Amino acid sequence: MTRPRTLKPLAPGNSHQRVDMMDLEMHRLMVEKIRRQPRLYATARRNLMRWLTLGGNVAPVKEWQRIVDSRTRAEVLELIAVDSEEGNRLRQNSPFRGILSETERIEILDKYYAPN
Repeated sequence: MTRPRTLKPLAPGNSHQRVDMMDLEMHRLMVEKIRRQPRLYATARRNLMRWLTLGGNVAPVKEWQRIVDSRTRAEVLELIAVDSEEGNRLRQNSPFRGILSETERIEILDKYYAPN
């Protein structure tokens, strides 16, 4: 099992912007993986069902549920990979978490944060 690391920002600046850029990069990699392995798309539906069962902040979950139910897979994948305000907002509560391996996730994190 990989031990969690304590991370610190690499450089001063707009931390929200840095998080948005990191999330965008992660989601673009998720889209690539889903296109190669379409069965991974079901991860989003499973996450949404689990989150609805658990309760919590339901509004973003219901919004994602409407998006996934009303749009084609291609439209949803385009939405999560677009560099826009709406894309940034939606990625904050993304049901596509869990598609990247820990190694893939750490490689992206390492670009934006440095180990202590």
